[in-house]
Amino acid sequence: MARGKEVGAEAPGRPGGDGAGGAAVDAAGCAGEGEETRLRLLEAVVANAADAVVITDAKPFGDPGPGIVYVNEAFTRMTGYSAEEVMGRNPRFLQGPGTDRAVSARIRRGLERGETVRVELLNYKKDGTPFTVELIIAPVRGADGRVTHYTAIQRETTARREMEEALRRTNALLQAVVAASPVAIVVLDAAARIEAWNPAAERMFGWRAEEVLGRADPTVREDGAQASREIFERALGGEVVAGVETVRVKRDGTPVDVRTFTAPLERASGGGRRVVILLEDVTRRHRMEAALRESEALFRDTIDHAPLGMALVGMEGRIIHANRAAVELSGYSEEELRHLRFQQITHPDDVRADEAAFERLTAGEIESYQRRKRFIRKDGRAVWALVTRSMLRNSGGAPRYVITQIEDITERRAVEEGQRRLTAILEATTDLVGISDAGGRLVYLNHAWRKLSGVGEQDVSARMMTALHPAWAAEILVREGIPTAIREGSWTGETAVTLAGGGEIPVSQVVLAHRTPEGEVEFLSAVCRDISEGKRAEEWQRFLAEASRTISGSLQDGAILRQIPALLVPRLADYCIIDLVDDAGEVRREVVFDRDPARQALLEQTKRFPPTRDQPVGLGRVLRTGEPEVEQEITTAWLRAVSRSDEHQRLLQEIGPRSELIVPLRARGRIIGAITCAYTDSGRRYDQDDLVLGADLMERIALAIDNARLYDEVQRALRFRDEVLRVVAHDLRNPLHSIGLSAELLREMLPPGVLPSTHPDPLQIIRRSVERAGALIQDLLDVARMQAGKLQMAPRPTDAAGIVAEAVQLHAADAQQRGLALEVQVPDRLPAVRADRDRLLQVFSNVIGNALKFTPAGGRITISAQPEDGVVRFTVTDTGPGIARGGLLRLFEPFWQAPGAVGGAGLGLGIARGIVEAHGGRIWAESEEGVGTKVHFTLPVADAGAGPEERAPS
Repeated sequence: MARGKEVGAEAPGRPGGDGAGGAAVDAAGCAGEGEETRLRLLEAVVANAADAVVITDAKPFGDPGPGIVYVNEAFTRMTGYSAEEVMGRNPRFLQGPGTDRAVSARIRRGLERGETVRVELLNYKKDGTPFTVELIIAPVRGADGRVTHYTAIQRETTARREMEEALRRTNALLQAVVAASPVAIVVLDAAARIEAWNPAAERMFGWRAEEVLGRADPTVREDGAQASREIFERALGGEVVAGVETVRVKRDGTPVDVRTFTAPLERASGGGRRVVILLEDVTRRHRMEAALRESEALFRDTIDHAPLGMALVGMEGRIIHANRAAVELSGYSEEELRHLRFQQITHPDDVRADEAAFERLTAGEIESYQRRKRFIRKDGRAVWALVTRSMLRNSGGAPRYVITQIEDITERRAVEEGQRRLTAILEATTDLVGISDAGGRLVYLNHAWRKLSGVGEQDVSARMMTALHPAWAAEILVREGIPTAIREGSWTGETAVTLAGGGEIPVSQVVLAHRTPEGEVEFLSAVCRDISEGKRAEEWQRFLAEASRTISGSLQDGAILRQIPALLVPRLADYCIIDLVDDAGEVRREVVFDRDPARQALLEQTKRFPPTRDQPVGLGRVLRTGEPEVEQEITTAWLRAVSRSDEHQRLLQEIGPRSELIVPLRARGRIIGAITCAYTDSGRRYDQDDLVLGADLMERIALAIDNARLYDEVQRALRFRDEVLRVVAHDLRNPLHSIGLSAELLREMLPPGVLPSTHPDPLQIIRRSVERAGALIQDLLDVARMQAGKLQMAPRPTDAAGIVAEAVQLHAADAQQRGLALEVQVPDRLPAVRADRDRLLQVFSNVIGNALKFTPAGGRITISAQPEDGVVRFTVTDTGPGIARGGLLRLFEPFWQAPGAVGGAGLGLGIARGIVEAHGGRIWAESEEGVGTKVHFTLPVADAGAGPEERAPS
């Protein structure tokens, strides 16, 4: 027997001193031999009880609270803890994260009031396993009425709860099966009254369950009542009656052909029998059988009048029957064709292959085949046709005839030849060409694009057009490019395409929408041209213009030298050094610059080691030869070659250059110095292209430095010419500044045709970039106007259904790309609303875009609209993760974003609210975490009174 600490005794082994027995003895104060015997018996009962028994002292509640003084063996078996491990501990240590704290509080309140407490509580075993117990805790009082101990009896209920849960799940499953069954299920009691009536029965007959429960079956017609009663009696007697077809009646009197399955059903409690009836609606099958009989009668007429040529051919190849289209295609009469075999009207070059396929068909190797072949008409002219042959078998499965379908494809073949020639051209071009269907799924990529993106020819159809672009470029296409192309026919702009090995290149892109004769968009095509070199040259030209303006802004030597590092670091270098040669040929280290203060201090120390012109590499060589030098990877040998001493080498190794570019400063035919640019820990490296670009910049810097030197010399020699030199300085700055302005002006003034038509207009490129940045700027402006009450509106009657359709179309490609279903639920008659159409589209774009952003792949977004009292309510419903209540309250605040949101400025829904409220409507959201979110907004109907008038900013 597990022994606890004895209550009120020194020796655990003393008779009556263990566990509950000891507590009882002390509580009684003293007892006679009879009482001690009784207590020992009680102790034995407690120690060997199946329920766990715990006795604690009566210390005040709080921390640590009452401590355990006794537990029986059942407690050890239940929890895994031995008596020694729990002595003195408060029983709360058995509780864990899943324990209901309210139940714990209830136990404490009851015991503090001296009451017996009965609860169910979740505890944890020693190994961490949770288990549920039914717990009874009672206070033990001494002779004076004070509580001396608390006893707790615990019975584990985990198995019972699991069994109850399993039973609940089984019942729920059975109920779900019955509810989801497409077959009507009806249960009758022994008196033929309805006990159960599933949803399929409601749908089949029109009566709701509550209307028929307890009643006789209302679907039984009078003329079928006797037969129905007989079947019921047979089933009640234990017989299963299956496959009986009869006629029942719906609530509205409509007859229903049904097939019934009737069987006895025992009660689970062992009571009397019940009968279950399964009813299958066979009305449609009966109609189909009648229609089949009718279709058989029309079959021959259908064949004869089919627009596609059709013929019935015997197993030996003789034509048995040909329809009108086949007769017209061949030029023979039907009577003439019946005397011919198909080989006789096939082009000689195609006979052999056609016969081989026909033999495989008649031999049973294949069930059908399709091939292109040429027929020879009666007049001798050859026509191309797509021939489809399949085997027609009798009821026993034996081959009987070959059905041949013949489609004249002469014109189509000519078109395909033209397409093949076009494809050959597209495959040879260096431009990137792609074609997608109207939903954005690729159907073609030319060789140049497949090679660039690494997409195999067989993988093209599995990708979306937008997947070939980085995310920012895909967004431009989805939001601007494709909608504009669909609306206007084409769109041109700058995007980028993704490279096979990662990274991207900028491209000038044209998107074209191709329509059917009916005006529907059939497919989209995109043509992209690599403009990376142009962009790099353009960026470099802008940098040169900026550098020219910077270094030409002063004619003071010191000012120019201070400005040069800001131009070079960090754009072209991690640090830079400027060395100048004076009139005596001495080299002075004028400038060292690094943003890192520690490395700046090291660079300052290099002034102690001026270069010598006899150095084989590095600065000395550049000053000696006047040739620039690129050292892509600096090695220890290179550092040793440029070092003046070991100390100098150690200093250079501590500075840590990884790649260097040294360019001489040449002015008026002489070397006036050199600039050293170096990369350290940025990971960048110089190459020959940097050398070419750097030479142009250094030429300008050298000119500026030389001009500054000349200016300083003139200042020192001719002080009286100060005013004149200031004028000269002004005149030098203006032409340099005018060069930059004139370059852009010339682009505008160039007559048409001077630049190739395929070359992008640089100003147009800049303008497009500004337009894209303008979207965010416009959002910011809208927020500002909104907060100032100056948001412009031009409301007018607007087709609500049409605006919903347009909004869905604009987001269809994005939804498909994200793997989302986009649905519309709009009633047939929806009143017009009074709204600014463009602003309303902006609301839809912001709300739907937000739903697309947060709904995971495989989800659904539904856009619905319905008229209400004087307004139309629009709703966008998604199946995303939902929004917590705190987030729901802030959802329409500008700049607020949900936790974990990536991208965007958080303005979309705030702007949507401003636009809706400016129209006199309201916007709100409902959300359930794990289910999804609904965003509603209302707009006044066009005939519901004057809406908000157009507002102009004051």
